Amino acid sequence: MFKIEVSGIDKITKDLDKFSANAVKKIIVSINTGAEIIKRDAQTNAPVDTGEGKASIHVVSGLTRYKKPYASIVAAGEKAYYMIFQEYGTAKIKATAFMRKAADKNRDNIVGLVKAAIKAVKWQ
Repeated sequence: MFKIEVSGIDKITKDLDKFSANAVKKIIVSINTGAEIIKRDAQTNAPVDTGEGKASIHVVSGLTRYKKPYASIVAAGEKAYYMIFQEYGTAKIKATAFMRKAADKNRDNIVGLVKAAIKAVKWQ
């Protein structure tokens, strides 16, 4: 699993408590849209042998047990367990950082999407 840390998330999650269910859904859509953008670029950057690893990249999203939205980009599966080795490298495999490159490339765009969604629902 690949994880991106975003500073200021505590303030955002506190603000989410003030929003209606419909507003939270709009913010979740923006988070999922951002995750899908990273997924698309990670699939483009992923090393390919059989294609199973590339095909295993998917988005997992929902609400935490504290009712806060999240989205994770996952590159794994029964036949694609080696994707973590491709990302980070080993003593014998050079790291390709396909997930990190996708996240770094799209970071500003995704932060903008989420900020725009929060601003849009803040005034509803």
